[in-house]
Amino acid sequence: MPISGRAAEQPPTPTPPTSVSVTFGKDARQDGIKTWIWSKPGGESVATYAGKTGLQTDLTKGAWGIWGDVSDAFIHGGVNRVMVSIEYWDRKAEDEQGFKFYYDSTRKPMARAPMVFFEGSQTWKTASYYIENAGFAGRQEGGADFKLFSTDTDLCIRSITLQKVPDGVAVSRVMVVPDAADLIEGERRNLTALYVPHYAVDKGVTWSTSDPAVATVNPLGQVTGVATGKAVITATTRAGGPQAVCNVKVTSVPGQGAIATSAGVFLDSIGVNTAINERGENLAKTIACAKYLGFRWIRSGLSLKLQDYLDLHKAAGIKFSLGFGGDINRFVRGAKKFADAGMLLAFEGPNEPNNWGFKYQDEMGGGSGTWRPVAKFQRDFYAAVKNDPRLRSYPVWHLSEGGAEVDNVGVQFLQIPRGSNIAMPDGTQYADDVCVHNYCCHPSWGGLHNNQAWLSSDPTSRCPVDGLYKEFGKTWGKNYQGYSDADLLDVPRVTTETGITIEKEITEEVQGRLYLAVYLAQYKQGWSYTSMYILRDRVDEGGNQTFGFYRPDYTPRKAGLYLHNMTTILADTGYVKLPGRLDYSIPEQPETVHDLLLQKSDGRLCLVVWGERYLGGTDNVTVNLGGTFKTATLYDPTVGTTPVQKLENVAALPLALTTNPVIIELR
Repeated sequence: MPISGRAAEQPPTPTPPTSVSVTFGKDARQDGIKTWIWSKPGGESVATYAGKTGLQTDLTKGAWGIWGDVSDAFIHGGVNRVMVSIEYWDRKAEDEQGFKFYYDSTRKPMARAPMVFFEGSQTWKTASYYIENAGFAGRQEGGADFKLFSTDTDLCIRSITLQKVPDGVAVSRVMVVPDAADLIEGERRNLTALYVPHYAVDKGVTWSTSDPAVATVNPLGQVTGVATGKAVITATTRAGGPQAVCNVKVTSVPGQGAIATSAGVFLDSIGVNTAINERGENLAKTIACAKYLGFRWIRSGLSLKLQDYLDLHKAAGIKFSLGFGGDINRFVRGAKKFADAGMLLAFEGPNEPNNWGFKYQDEMGGGSGTWRPVAKFQRDFYAAVKNDPRLRSYPVWHLSEGGAEVDNVGVQFLQIPRGSNIAMPDGTQYADDVCVHNYCCHPSWGGLHNNQAWLSSDPTSRCPVDGLYKEFGKTWGKNYQGYSDADLLDVPRVTTETGITIEKEITEEVQGRLYLAVYLAQYKQGWSYTSMYILRDRVDEGGNQTFGFYRPDYTPRKAGLYLHNMTTILADTGYVKLPGRLDYSIPEQPETVHDLLLQKSDGRLCLVVWGERYLGGTDNVTVNLGGTFKTATLYDPTVGTTPVQKLENVAALPLALTTNPVIIELR
């Protein structure tokens, strides 16, 4: 049973303990932690579940939870890193019920750990918190060091244990996600190493392959299929340290020439930003827009009712990237509902902390102040997702505009490399993919340019806008070194905001053509997902609000018409299992002409060729198809969804390109 009144402190032991604990129920004992009921003693009892006893608090009798007083001997020497473990009965309860853990930190008397929610499993569970700033100076109500209390329900606690976390904790186990992968020749897959414990300081692995003739792997953990066969990809933490593997099977693609990409995969990359049914937007109209435009994902959060997301997913097949908001545990819990419904795409870190600073662990971060709280949050957010077996297979995208960091906390990396001499520890993991807002027009590169979309999509230092290089190569704020140009070519990446406003030489026509080119150029240059800002013009903000595919009255601009045309022409509900090849070429290809080979699930090849001569002129090119095709059907999304030309027995095609894409469907 718990102690109802405060007991005298135990004298400090000669050797400070590495852990203290308290156990409740019939076998109650106190080893360095004294407890009493908050806030009305007498409302507690012994309860038995699944053969174990614990302390049951009765809310109707005023017993909200437990106060705790930690032995001064435990915190002797100023240890601030503590692992807190709470064994509790996971009872059935109404939604959003559970318990909260407040503790005395080095910053304030009542710092709060993420809330624990009851899931109703009717089993004993253990909630664990890694606390870096434990103070335990007895500054809470009644002189307590910590306080654990329920929300609006009873709770039963079996034990509470505090374990010191020493410096230099080594990785005890490593996992690779995924642990198996089927690839085709030339296909790339990103592997992620997960570490146990997640707060270990020697994180980092060396990747190797058992057979480079079958599959290769680079230092970032990206596996590329080479030829038919099987290979084992191994992640090794250190000499003699833990290892983990991914078993890879590769299938070759017969024939010669470029290997096609599934049209469905390209279409999956097309996303938009939208408030869905807030900020003047309307759910029914958003659904109609999604069906018309053909985009497949939305950058969102958890601000709406779950049913709104379900309706949008059911009606238009939309998936969502979820940006963080609020308590980490609450966010993860909500994300599981998206995963269960099949509508979760990815997670995204904080949006532009340079503009929207926030508080984490009672410290303000971002803006022109310290970015350490921002880095700690992104680290803990990543760990929370990857420590959940249901969610760890989904990618975590990095925070945006990390190039503004002021104290080199390493957010210019996915994982801080060893020997980096950065303010956060080596091996700190932040994300699976870097996240950029590479608007295709930037104040430092204003106006209209040839190759506008292509150059803004460039992953290297050649990019003239605030793109991948200025965020993850050499940061734009303080010029902190990140990845090299060679590394940036391989870094997994997404864009969650890009676009351009209608003004001066950027007419509605130019915007519409640019938006098509952005989606195409981004995908061709290795961006897995691209989200355009924005679906419909904002009506609750000032400034030039002409980014949208739609005007405020939901009439489509040319950008909307052209995207509808392109996704309609390429529409495909399936995916190519084994793609084909096309040995095509464009002799003396101008720098303003680009190409992308796609294939529909019924086998039809679709070669997309587009121009980016926004300053005028025409590129006259010939596309050699590497053989004769019975028919070649040509479409221009800036004209419509019906063919503009149909040819028979075709081996080569002359094209006159300005700023329009041409989709060549071959049979």
